[in-house]
Amino acid sequence: MAATLVFLGSTVAAATDGTDESALTQPGPPVEVLSSRPEFVTGGDALVRVRVPEGARPEQVRVAVNGLDQTRAFHTEPDGRALTGLVTGLHLGENNLVGALPGTRPVHLTLYDRSTDGPLFAGPKEQPFACETTGFRTAGGQLLGRATGPSCTVPTRVEHLTRKRVPHRIRVETGVLDRGIYEIAMPEGAWNHRLVYTFGGGCPGGWYTQGRATAGVLDEVMLRRGYAIASSTLNVFGTNCDDLLASEVMAMVKERFVEEFGPPLFTIGWGCSGGSYQAHQIADNYPGLLDGIAVACSFPDLVSGSTQVLTDAALLDHYFAKSTLDSAQRRAVSGFGVTATSPLLANQARRIDPRAFCPATLHTAARCDIYDHAVNVYGRDPRTGAARRPLDNTGVQYGLAALNSRKISFAQFLDLNARIGGFDAEGGFSPARSVADRDSVSLAYRTGRVLSGGGGLGSIPVVDYRSYTDDLPGGDMHLSLHTAATRARLVAANGDADNQVLLAENGSHGGFLTANPVVADLLAQLDAWLTAIARDPTGPAHQRVVRNRPTGLADACWTPDAAHQKVLDPGRCAALYPVWPGPRRVAGGPVAGDVLKCALHPVTAADYRVPVDLAALAGVFPDGVCDWSRPGVGQQPLSGTWLSFGGQ
Repeated sequence: MAATLVFLGSTVAAATDGTDESALTQPGPPVEVLSSRPEFVTGGDALVRVRVPEGARPEQVRVAVNGLDQTRAFHTEPDGRALTGLVTGLHLGENNLVGALPGTRPVHLTLYDRSTDGPLFAGPKEQPFACETTGFRTAGGQLLGRATGPSCTVPTRVEHLTRKRVPHRIRVETGVLDRGIYEIAMPEGAWNHRLVYTFGGGCPGGWYTQGRATAGVLDEVMLRRGYAIASSTLNVFGTNCDDLLASEVMAMVKERFVEEFGPPLFTIGWGCSGGSYQAHQIADNYPGLLDGIAVACSFPDLVSGSTQVLTDAALLDHYFAKSTLDSAQRRAVSGFGVTATSPLLANQARRIDPRAFCPATLHTAARCDIYDHAVNVYGRDPRTGAARRPLDNTGVQYGLAALNSRKISFAQFLDLNARIGGFDAEGGFSPARSVADRDSVSLAYRTGRVLSGGGGLGSIPVVDYRSYTDDLPGGDMHLSLHTAATRARLVAANGDADNQVLLAENGSHGGFLTANPVVADLLAQLDAWLTAIARDPTGPAHQRVVRNRPTGLADACWTPDAAHQKVLDPGRCAALYPVWPGPRRVAGGPVAGDVLKCALHPVTAADYRVPVDLAALAGVFPDGVCDWSRPGVGQQPLSGTWLSFGGQ
């Protein structure tokens, strides 16, 4: 308290010439937090920048936190117009940061500090939770050892490594933040002041555990070019299948990075499959964490993107096993390029089953599915205690396009829709259609669990690379319809998708690895794009992104033959790599794939281009069929960005 009184009674008074603060009209030096948002500080410290107003000298500026002078922690930036420093000693909760300058009104900024154990904004921690530090090997090959406490913490470790194809040493830091094990790789003496944050894939089994691997921080091409790389085990969807918690973890790891090394010029999100969910949704829902993203084998989101397609495929596969439809008819009904896709996706749909991917070591009451893992968003059904579910297929006319193109008969169409069924609350097949909890549907839209594209995603560069798999004989879940859905959402939210570039080739060139020349060039082009944006700070963000796109970076594909020629003609690319529609588009749904529960209208002849029995259809659809001309039930804009679901 004595130190506080000394500072308040002398230093601030000196900075303001002893004038009563309320009498000063000229604002003092602007202050900002560089390492995080001021309301989401963790760990008792924050990297802060104080701007030096025109006509003032840097040495005149004073900085205090909770009344204690911390000016000595600050250094003047090269241009002489700002000071940067790490303020320390923050206590949990509110802290008062003050920037002062003689003759001006002191500027106050409230910093809200929280524990690095979390939560920050993702809500209460999931329990039970398995620590896995004893199975995690560092970049240097050492086991982290046994964790202490419920937050699974271990002492932070720093290793210095070499790689044959990297001409400089690499500093790798490993520690625990928000219960996730993080890694930060820094090229020593060669950092290009850019950060790549990697996101890993998966989903089934991604709950109740810490994880034993990050998405990787030792990419030699990136390190050779000077990029720092960061990741966390909880940014691997196979460990944590929840974009909300993934956002929180990424925020805390980036905060740690900035406090240690300073703010990067920009941060690139890098991820395939489950990694693409994270990149898309973090960029949209928590803008500022990522400045650009490169995604592959992509989905727009978990709920409306993959899960709706997977569950439709599972229902169709279950029906096909009892039907007489031939292979061509099954493809026409499913909208997939190959017959094998339906059974393959059906297995992945088990992520909605609370028992299918539940580790045997967990408490028997634990529910292991994507909805219960996201209970902080959806809340619990008061009748069952389970998480509410936005899963619905009421009124969906499966195979409608196949009927209208005469690939199936009306009798087959009627039988399909009479017997397709849905899922019960435990993820099992049910004769009745699935009926979503309406509150959960609205929450999915408002909170960004359904990718909007109208948060931050339209204001950053997006490069979507696809190693085409729609035609693999054994099927694949990474279908190009998902890229089309993301583009449609960007157009709907922003008027265009000119901030997004689509690249496609077949799978014979290495896929989404920097050893693939197409991907290595993608990284270079994205870097050039972001560098140009950083040098052009004026105007609306979307316009700045579009006008700074490199001329050589445009939608393109490469021929699947040995020549591997680059093709810029959209029509030819569409012929080389066709986008198959999937079950909901065959049923009449939108390309955006963002309708969780469709609005209904009575059965009407206008839906059909062939003779039908309307009375029979009304018997199958007593409540009506999907009216795709209207928004979905509960469909609404994102309610805001940087939403909090509960912190400390």
